[in-house]
Amino acid sequence: MNRMISDVQRMEAENMGKKILSVFVALVFFVTQAGFALAATPEAVQDKLGAVEKDTYGTVQTGALMDRLNKLERDYDGSHRTGSMSARINAIYEEVYTNSSTPSILANLNAIEWYVSHEVSMDSVEDRIVNLEQLLKGKTSTGTYRKRIDALQKAAFGADKVPLSLVTVPANTLIKAKLVTPVNTKNIEVGDRVAFQVAQDVMVDGNLVFAKGLSGEGRVAKVKACEEFRQEC
Repeated sequence: MNRMISDVQRMEAENMGKKILSVFVALVFFVTQAGFALAATPEAVQDKLGAVEKDTYGTVQTGALMDRLNKLERDYDGSHRTGSMSARINAIYEEVYTNSSTPSILANLNAIEWYVSHEVSMDSVEDRIVNLEQLLKGKTSTGTYRKRIDALQKAAFGADKVPLSLVTVPANTLIKAKLVTPVNTKNIEVGDRVAFQVAQDVMVDGNLVFAKGLSGEGRVAKVKACEEFRQEC
């Protein structure tokens, strides 16, 4: 017997009635029929710090946690927060990922990138900012990531804020995605992390809610056993 998983090409959003910002959210929240459920927000502060570093610099950094936190705060905002290490890590995580009354850092960056190229990149924040600066202004800038993203936003949209609105994503909205993590059908296990990208834009009432190229991460929730060479698998 080989253990197989279904091909993750068709995904469905199952949060009926949930309102989201209609700008390229950084964390996709849907569950798939193929047995993949999105990984939850990291609980440990060290894991949150690592997640922000990976998206910011391309890799998780090494060294003392406080030194790593100080670097992130300096690179994004130019100053350090006060309070406990836990509170500060939670704050930088919220700043980068969470869309509430205002879009997150990644939401703004995704919006600019999609507006220019109609696709969102999986590169690091650092590389994406540099590439957009070269494309829009012909040269790179200095300063904090927030300041540089604000300048790119104004160059792209001619305004200080990205135009956005609240949109209800209907249940069973089809979201086509492609796997980024190579899946070996012989040794995939329940709990394994699998990265994917949205394969094409998803529009709701003329509003873009999931942009092509948007990244997501799921966990294998179920592995289906099937007979070797059986086509139905």
